[in-house]
Amino acid sequence: MQIPIHAIYIQLADASRMPEMAFVRCEFGNKHCKTIIAHVLITDGQVQETGDFERDGVTFPTTEVWIDFIDPVNSDGDMFPTGKLIDILTVPNVDEFEVNLINAGMPTIFICASDL
Repeated sequence: MQIPIHAIYIQLADASRMPEMAFVRCEFGNKHCKTIIAHVLITDGQVQETGDFERDGVTFPTTEVWIDFIDPVNSDGDMFPTGKLIDILTVPNVDEFEVNLINAGMPTIFICASDL
């Protein structure tokens, strides 16, 4: 989650309010989620980038950034837009697939990789 870290680096956050060592709460939003809150570790007044947290797809261990999605469901309150947990998606000239359509943060389609 680079947005809050970048915001601290370019001093969108008031440097005089940065603690020497603590988790800083960065609040921002996007189109699909009303509010996202990130908790970023600050050490000696700077973002701590080194640590032992590992995530698939990230080359080196780093410090974990905790993310809270506040009210991530779309405006009509449906996490599952069709009202079903499993839908059938028809791809013309290809096949039909069982999928999960979900709207929590951003509209997403999940499909079992072995079905492809």
